[in-house]
Amino acid sequence: MRGLPVIFFGGLQFSDPTPVMIYGGAPLPALYVLSVFDVRGNPQPYRAVYIGQTGNAAAKLDVNHPAVVRWTESGEALGMLNVCVLYLPYVRERERAILANRLVGQYEPELNRKFSVGHRIAD
Repeated sequence: MRGLPVIFFGGLQFSDPTPVMIYGGAPLPALYVLSVFDVRGNPQPYRAVYIGQTGNAAAKLDVNHPAVVRWTESGEALGMLNVCVLYLPYVRERERAILANRLVGQYEPELNRKFSVGHRIAD
């Protein structure tokens, strides 16, 4: 029996990329990666464009997310953007932020760099 499709970022197992326009997540704390298809991406074939964490993935991850808005304002197509989620229901915000910051350091997503001045990864 085959399990659900997954993708790994920094050794952590996230859900398979789902288009952000149709994402319907659970109201749970989570790490998330906004990604685009890119054959040169890492992990193949997706490239992280924003990494964050939230206390409620259902409320936070939609087309109104600041990173999604920034993505479309820069002329990129909304339909290209996917979300990968790692639910962490028993992990506190501080620990989620540490994990998210570690992933940002590893992948250097372009939208995290644009938000970097005075921005910390939190809800």
